[in-house]
Amino acid sequence: DIVALNCNLPEGTVEDMAVVIDKDTGHVKKTFNFADFIKPGSQKSGSWSDEDWFHCNAVWYDEHTNSLTFSGRHINSMVNIDFDTSELNWIITDPEGWPEEYNEFFFKPIGDGEFDWQYEQHANLITPLGDVMCFDNHHYGSQNPEKYVAPNDSFSRGVKYRIDTDKMEIEQLWQYGKERGKEFYSPYI
Repeated sequence: DIVALNCNLPEGTVEDMAVVIDKDTGHVKKTFNFADFIKPGSQKSGSWSDEDWFHCNAVWYDEHTNSLTFSGRHINSMVNIDFDTSELNWIITDPEGWPEEYNEFFFKPIGDGEFDWQYEQHANLITPLGDVMCFDNHHYGSQNPEKYVAPNDSFSRGVKYRIDTDKMEIEQLWQYGKERGKEFYSPYI
């Protein structure tokens, strides 16, 4: 089967759905409407719009947990759902500004090392060890418009996080790019 990203044309929104396509017949076997597990407008990046509220730019199927992880650029989040039930499992995001109803899905940063949340990320994936990686564009660098970071002061990076879904803890294991500052900054991939 193939998991492909899609748009919700009847609702007039883009990049906020995914479908499972039978690779032999081409028929759609299953549809995931992101508005079923994240209320549109719950979080807004600096690039957010009513039409492009989620801006999914990556999907990853993890066979070990039978789950899908979506990269929602315009909500600064990597969102994981159960493949069979579409129930929300977790969200990797800066929790600032989110409605309280999502608190149980957020991770708490741990560890002695440096930690930064990702903003307007791309290309999320789950490693064979269960770590989560993405390209963090770090566009705007905050959930809060009053704290947005100017492009000349920003950075982009590759980042790897280790998550513990039992304790809902997250640790930043590795990053490359922050030390290069604006030289490596890319608001878009």
